[in-house]
Amino acid sequence: SALMCLYECCLFFQEKIVTFVDELADSFTPWAFTYIGLYHYGLKDAGHKANELFEKRGWTRLVTDDLIPNILAMVGLVIGGLSGSFAVILQALDGHGLTSIGHPVLMSFLIGFMIGIVLSSVLFGIISSSV
Repeated sequence: SALMCLYECCLFFQEKIVTFVDELADSFTPWAFTYIGLYHYGLKDAGHKANELFEKRGWTRLVTDDLIPNILAMVGLVIGGLSGSFAVILQALDGHGLTSIGHPVLMSFLIGFMIGIVLSSVLFGIISSSV
């Protein structure tokens, strides 16, 4: 009987904690900042209002989908690959090695790849923060 009472108490507190965390997750969304800027609500009210709007219009799946960051990451990899390929072509045409390491083609590709990744991640970071 004492174990059953302890079990019931644990279930009660677990339910309360899950409800509290769910309300916090509902309040603190990136869309809440837009609502604050437009309608001057507080952060908690803005999060609830933004989520209510998305649920009413059926947009919750679009909002929770990470499609844009995934596409930007793939495009960043393509840009890195193209930059690496351009560095290999540049190294082959110029005749000068970019490094003194024994594999100039590999090193030129890696240097070009890293430059392309860094530059595209800076650009796409700006784009993803504005979306």
